[in-house]
Amino acid sequence: MSDSLRDQLIKAGFSSKEKSKRAPAQGRDEKSWKKSLGPKSSLSANQTVPLSGSVNVDQKKAIKVKIKQLIEASCLTDHKGEKPYNHIVNSRVRQVFVNEDAYKKLVEGSLAITRLNGSTYLIPVTVGREVKALNPDWAVSFVDKSDADPNDDLDYAEHKVPEDLSW
Repeated sequence: MSDSLRDQLIKAGFSSKEKSKRAPAQGRDEKSWKKSLGPKSSLSANQTVPLSGSVNVDQKKAIKVKIKQLIEASCLTDHKGEKPYNHIVNSRVRQVFVNEDAYKKLVEGSLAITRLNGSTYLIPVTVGREVKALNPDWAVSFVDKSDADPNDDLDYAEHKVPEDLSW
C-alpha cells in the first residue's frame, strides 16, 4: 500500500502514464490559477461605458435622497423598548423592540416601519405611503385597515380578546 494515488489509479485502469505525467503541471500554483481566469473586465483602459442609462440613475438617486429626507425628518427618535413587534418584510418575519406607546401606535395603524441604510425607523403612515408612492419597491410595513374583513368582527363580537394577551 505504499503506492501513490497516481500509481493506484494507473493500476486500476482509470488513467494512463501519459495523462499522469501531464497532470501535475496543470493549475497547481496560485499564479496559473489566476491566469486561467482571464481578464477581470472586458473593457480596456481606453474604452468607456455608454451613458444611455445615466438619466435613469440620476432619477433613482434623486428619489432616494427625497426618501431619505422624508424618513429622517419625520421618524420617531425615542421608540426603543423591550416589547417585541413582529412585522413582515418581503415575505420574511422581522422583529423590532419598541416601547409601549410605539407598540400601541403600530397596532392601531398610525405608525409604519421602514429601513434606511441598515437602520430601522418608525414613521407616520402618511409618510410611509409617500415613500411607497415614490418607490413601490421600498420596504415599508404598516397595518392596513382596509384589508380587514368587517364580518370577522361581527362573528367574534361576543368573544373579547383580553388586553394583556401577548403572543
